Amino acid sequence: MSQPFLTRRTRTLALTAFGIGAVVAAESWVARHEAQKALEDLMQDHALLALALTATLERATPAAGDAGAGSVGLLCGAARELERTGGVVVVLKPLGGGGLRACDGRPVEVRALADAVDRGEKSLVLGRDEAVRLGLPERVGVAGIAPLPAVTGLSAVVVTGTAASERDRSKRQQARTIVSIAVVSALILGFGLADLRRQRREVALERQVELEKTKQERDAELAKANRMATIAALASGFAHEIGTPLGIISGRIEQLSAADTSATPERRRELLAQVAQQVARVGTLVRSFLAFARGESGLLARVSARDVAESALRLVRHRFVTANVELTLELAAGEESRIACEPALFEQALVNVLVNALEASSAGQVVTLRVDAEAARLCFAVLDQGSGIPEAVMARVTEPFFTTKAGSGGTGLGLTIAKEIVAHHRGDFEIHRRARPDGATAGTEVLIFVPKHGDQNAT
Repeated sequence: MSQPFLTRRTRTLALTAFGIGAVVAAESWVARHEAQKALEDLMQDHALLALALTATLERATPAAGDAGAGSVGLLCGAARELERTGGVVVVLKPLGGGGLRACDGRPVEVRALADAVDRGEKSLVLGRDEAVRLGLPERVGVAGIAPLPAVTGLSAVVVTGTAASERDRSKRQQARTIVSIAVVSALILGFGLADLRRQRREVALERQVELEKTKQERDAELAKANRMATIAALASGFAHEIGTPLGIISGRIEQLSAADTSATPERRRELLAQVAQQVARVGTLVRSFLAFARGESGLLARVSARDVAESALRLVRHRFVTANVELTLELAAGEESRIACEPALFEQALVNVLVNALEASSAGQVVTLRVDAEAARLCFAVLDQGSGIPEAVMARVTEPFFTTKAGSGGTGLGLTIAKEIVAHHRGDFEIHRRARPDGATAGTEVLIFVPKHGDQNAT
C-alpha cells in the first residue's frame, strides 16, 4: 500500500471520526441545554403558582393586618386543591423564625429550601432525597418561592414539585437526539466508506497504470536489447549472409579468367551478366539488412511463391552440386499464390535454412523445399534427411551464435537471422524433428509460415 493512500485514508478516517464526534457533541449540548431550559421554565411556573397563592392570601387578609386563622385556612385550602390536581406540595414559612411546615401542620426539614427562603431566592432545584422528605416522588424537584407581607403572619409561601413531566420530555428529546446522532453518523460513515472505496479504486487504477507503464518501459528496453542483439548478430554475420553472392561472383570471374578460348562471346556476356546480378544482389542485401537493423518496415513487393522459391534455389544450387546433395522443389496447388515481402530479405531467409539443411546432409541425400497453401497463409517447408537436431539443443538452435558446427566454420547466425526475417514479415518460424514410422530420426523440417497476398501497404 502506497504512502499517499495511507495519508488519504488516515485523513478520511480522521474527518469521519471528527464529523461523528462533532455531531454527538452538538446534539449532546443541545439536549443538555434543552433540559436545563425546561427545568428553568418549570421553576418559573412554580414561582408563579407561589405568587398566585400569595395574591389570594393578601386579598383575604383584613385591613387591620391580622391574618387570622381564616386567611391561613383559606390559603391552605387552595394549596390542598392545588396539591390534588397539580402534583405539588405547598410549604409555609411562618414569621418569627419558625421552621418550614406543610399546610397540614407537619414540619418540613429541608435545609436547602429553608436557606433559600431566608436568602429571599425565588426558585430552587431540589435533589431526589429532598423531594422525598417533602412527600414528593423520588425525582429531581423544583421550588417556587414568593414572600408575604408581615400582616399575613407568614414570611413566605413555597410551591414544590417534581420534574417528572420534564424528565419524560427530556427522555423523548434524548431518544430523538440518539436517533439523529445515529442517522447523521450513519450518513457520515457511509460517505467516509464510499470515499475510502473510491480512494482504493483510484490507488488500484494508479497502481495498474504504473504497472502498465513499467511493463511498457521494460518491453521497450527488451525490444531495444533484442534489436541491439540482432544488430550485433547482423554485424557479425554479414559476411556469412553475402557469402553466397560473393561465391557466385568469384566463380564466374574464375571462369572468365580461365584460358578457355572456346568460350563464346555470348557465354562471356552471360557470365558478366551473372556477376553484375550478384553485385546488385549484394547491394540490395546491404540496404535491406541496414533497414531491417534500424527497424524500418521496408517496401514490400507482391511476389509469387513459385518465384521466391525458385530464386532461393538458384542461389544455393551450386553448393548442393558441389556437395553431391540433391535439391528438389515441390509446389502445392497454391503455387501461384502471392506473398508480400522484401524479396532479397525473404530469399535470404530461405537460403539460410537451405544452407543449414545442406550442412546437416550427407552426399547422396535429398533436401526438399516444399510450398504448401493453407487458408490464409503459405508454408515454405525445408526438409532434409540428416541425423536430426538433438532434443538437448532443439530449444537453442535459433539463439544468436549458438552452433554445433563451430569447428567447421559455423557462425550460429543462419537460423537466427532467418527467424528474425520471418518475424519481420509477420510470419512464424518452426523447427521440428522428422521421424520414420519405426520411430528413428529421419532428419529435420523447418517451417516458415507467411500470410497470403500481404497487406494493403504492399506494392
